[in-house]
Amino acid sequence: MLIDKSSTTRLIRSMEEEGLVRRVRSETDRRTYGLSLSESGKKLYRSASAAHERYAQNRFSDLDIDVEALANDLEVLAHSLER
Repeated sequence: MLIDKSSTTRLIRSMEEEGLVRRVRSETDRRTYGLSLSESGKKLYRSASAAHERYAQNRFSDLDIDVEALANDLEVLAHSLER
C-alpha cells in the first residue's frame, strides 16, 4: 500500500485531533515519532474489529468448505507452481 507522506501526515493529524492517537517521541532518535492508540482509539478499534468479525462470520457462514481438502488442493497447487 503506497500512501504519500502528505496524505499520511494529514490522516495522522486528523486522528490526533479526534483523540484517537498520540504521537510518542522515539527514545533512540529524537527526530522521529511513533504512534500510540489513545483509550478512545482502542475503543474504536475494538468496536470496528468486532463489527468486522461479525460481518465476516455472516458473509462466510454459508460456505461449506472442507478445510482439509482445501489445504491439500493448495499444497498441490503450490508444488505445481514451484516447477
